[in-house]
Amino acid sequence: MVLVHAEPPHPVIKLTDSPLEFGRGSLTTGDAGLSRRHFLIDRKEGQAWISDCLRNGTWVNGARLSEPAILCDGDLVQASTSVLLFIRLTTDQPG
Repeated sequence: MVLVHAEPPHPVIKLTDSPLEFGRGSLTTGDAGLSRRHFLIDRKEGQAWISDCLRNGTWVNGARLSEPAILCDGDLVQASTSVLLFIRLTTDQPG
């Protein structure tokens, strides 16, 4: 499972650690509009779950997250002005 930044140079974030925090205090795109802990992705039972930390404003496919949700291949995640593409690799194993 990976997240790919929509903006060039399209850096890739591998989702090997769980949970993975995204924001100014951890993985970031240099986006000043991000909170210190903006959202996190947790791998559970072979699925990638995304949740908004403290209701900072995280969107998946244009819908604002109000509760944790499962990410699907091709989902677009937006936090502030950062847009990331979620890709489930064919080599991903459950768990």
